Amino acid sequence: MSELWYLETKVLKDRPGVLSDLASLMARHKVNILAITTGLEEMSPEKIKPSVLRFLLQVTEKSEFGVVRNALPEVKELEITAMRKPTSLDMITLKYGLEAVMTTARDM
Repeated sequence: MSELWYLETKVLKDRPGVLSDLASLMARHKVNILAITTGLEEMSPEKIKPSVLRFLLQVTEKSEFGVVRNALPEVKELEITAMRKPTSLDMITLKYGLEAVMTTARDM
């Protein structure tokens, strides 16, 4: 039986391979990444920088997820800001991006 989890991380330092490091960690522990979105700090092409990475994870073995949770700090460029069962807002954020959801709400 599988469970869904929402993971949100702050990007402390952007570099090639950060996402690969996290994906490898998840794969080693049989955690599937179902969705990824990013939040951007700057929108101009010369300054574009991710500030947040959000994930929807599928965990098939509870014991493995405890190991993953403890191993996440190995990816030093990321800081965990949320890890929970996904809420309705989390699912909308993953589909459309939080920035788009917040802009739409302001425009209403």
